[in-house]
Amino acid sequence: MNLASDMYKDVSHARFDFIDPDWLAGAVTGMQISGKRSPSWLWDPFLEDIEYMCDMLGGIGPICIESMNGVISIYDTLGGYVSVTGTLAPEGLWFRVTPEAQIEIRHWLSGIELVCSGNDLLVPLISFETFLRLVPIRGPIEDHLVQEGYI
Repeated sequence: MNLASDMYKDVSHARFDFIDPDWLAGAVTGMQISGKRSPSWLWDPFLEDIEYMCDMLGGIGPICIESMNGVISIYDTLGGYVSVTGTLAPEGLWFRVTPEAQIEIRHWLSGIELVCSGNDLLVPLISFETFLRLVPIRGPIEDHLVQEGYI
């Protein structure tokens, strides 16, 4: 066997079909901030897959959301972060970031309406289509977005 097929076999149990280091770095950062998510039956397999993928690739660690130093795709990194920290609500998708990070995110997503509230940032429903075209959301939040017809 060759190295590529061996790695594919090791990673093939994962419940998502991508290996993007920038997305994973954002997800790892989100995991440090959000801690345990509930319900555990929904979140634990997803978070375990992220940890497994990071172990397989090696060298993937948290990043500074405020500056995104060293990332190739800001949008992919933000997608990993929001996929882990985000919360869907009737008004949109909430995620927690510092006020400094809010300034940067609003700059990166300047064409999208975003609402700041304390340490939370809201992507209102009217902005979902554009936001989701730029920022790859995975896991339980993606599943819910599909069920609701947003994806």
